[in-house]
Amino acid sequence: MCRKWRSRGDNCCKNRSSFTGPCWQKNRRTPKIRHEVARAYHRVADIQRMLGDFTEADQSYQQTVERLQHLIHEFPDDPEYRHQLGITYDYWAESMRFGQQAERQYRSALQLQQELAIDHSERACYIFEYARNCNNFGILLKDTGRLEEAEQSLEEARRMLGKLAQQFPNELAYHG
Repeated sequence: MCRKWRSRGDNCCKNRSSFTGPCWQKNRRTPKIRHEVARAYHRVADIQRMLGDFTEADQSYQQTVERLQHLIHEFPDDPEYRHQLGITYDYWAESMRFGQQAERQYRSALQLQQELAIDHSERACYIFEYARNCNNFGILLKDTGRLEEAEQSLEEARRMLGKLAQQFPNELAYHG
């Protein structure tokens, strides 16, 4: 990141690993850096989840959500922040796996990703994340005995993946 700043004529950063020097102080409030910090919290939460430390993961996902919500509020026209927030809700729900809070997180993810898939249908990553959210939510519904709702959600995931396979025929990842 500092290389980009330096290429713009900013020589404030002599030590790229320093987060206390003038480079960090000058640039830490930029949207790009704030987005990277939110993504770092998400990565930490994922690691905590994989290690089974769900309480710590919950706190890190919450930090991610708060930071992304601030960016969305300030920059509502940038879809990438909403995309990242939807991914965060999905992984957060996965760490909870069951319960009303997990369902709320999945529904929040679905709402964001569905809007992005509709508004930006040319972006495969948005359609794919929506399909992934539908699949994960369908699994939750199945595991909690709501088979009809699960079938609908899983069918939507299948439909979206089919759409991706048609829309991007040369992308093998979208073909079953």
